[in-house]
Amino acid sequence: MNPFNLWTKLLTEAEFHAATRSEQLVAETCKRLLMNAIVCWNYLHLSQHLARLPPE
Repeated sequence: MNPFNLWTKLLTEAEFHAATRSEQLVAETCKRLLMNAIVCWNYLHLSQHLARLPPE
């Protein structure tokens, strides 16, 4: 399994326990940042693979 797929699975199934609304916002923002980094990495990784394909 791709390590980023594992992180995505963990993040989507994770429960964040925060005492205050401010802590909840920070936790959600961190989760969103990590998910966006995973999407970006996957996009770049896929782009590299597509660039190596011979033209049709």
